[in-house]
Amino acid sequence: MNHLFSSFAVFFYISAVGSAFITKNLKIWGSLILMGIVSALYAGHLTMMALPILFLIFGITYFYYRAKTNFSKIIAGLAFIVVGAITLLNKVPGVHNWKIIDDVLLTSDAIPLNLYFGFDSGIIGLSVIAFGISTICSKTELKNMLKKLIFLIPLMLIVVISFSIVFGYVKWDPKWTPLVFIWSLSNLFFTCVIEESIFRHFIQKGLQNSFHKIKYGDYLGVIIASILFGLAHYAGGTLYIFLATIAGLFYGIAYHITGRLEASIVSHYVLNATHFIFFTYPVLATAIS
Repeated sequence: MNHLFSSFAVFFYISAVGSAFITKNLKIWGSLILMGIVSALYAGHLTMMALPILFLIFGITYFYYRAKTNFSKIIAGLAFIVVGAITLLNKVPGVHNWKIIDDVLLTSDAIPLNLYFGFDSGIIGLSVIAFGISTICSKTELKNMLKKLIFLIPLMLIVVISFSIVFGYVKWDPKWTPLVFIWSLSNLFFTCVIEESIFRHFIQKGLQNSFHKIKYGDYLGVIIASILFGLAHYAGGTLYIFLATIAGLFYGIAYHITGRLEASIVSHYVLNATHFIFFTYPVLATAIS
């Protein structure tokens, strides 16, 4: 029964994110995420203690993107950073995220894979999408966005994967596993959507707006956001910070040249999926020994 309600929680969260890209109607995405939260409560992944902070995230994000003065925007932004950090560091009381993969070895020379559905951090990504971005672009705009990524994504794959191989982080290791579907759901909706919402739309765009009077301010915003993105991966060590920073530069460029969060999410997911399917995943054990 717990797995049933856990699955409901994931389904409703993903549905809420998808609907928030299409419509800003609170009754639609709000009802979906509410059902997701109720399901997570029944499954034991959330307790009532967690609810105040989760709903606080929605409130802070709403006020940040609706702020009328610079002062109120700064206050709301700082509050978002503090509450977001507490959430991403898994410090929210009453949260017991669903561990769906536990110490699985995809290949004998890799470190074990652990994977969670992060119901608390998912609220951050959803709130940014619901309150901070415009609805998903038209078919014409989507085609134009994808045209701008045609050369950027292959270049990103070549650069990031080449660095990863040269530094002994991964090696060529093509595989197909039944875990690819569950991994894709987790990575796309609980990693890419969340991280890109924070680092590209909240941090990068915020920096670019602040630096708009500075020469090359847009590019400075991309660089700083990418460095912060890399540092956020400190748990993986110095090499992982470096690789994440390089990858973050490409995600940031994708977001900058298209103006669409979807572009950085797609770029992020394509790199991660390429890594998962064709190379050592998560990383060679020798790289962190």
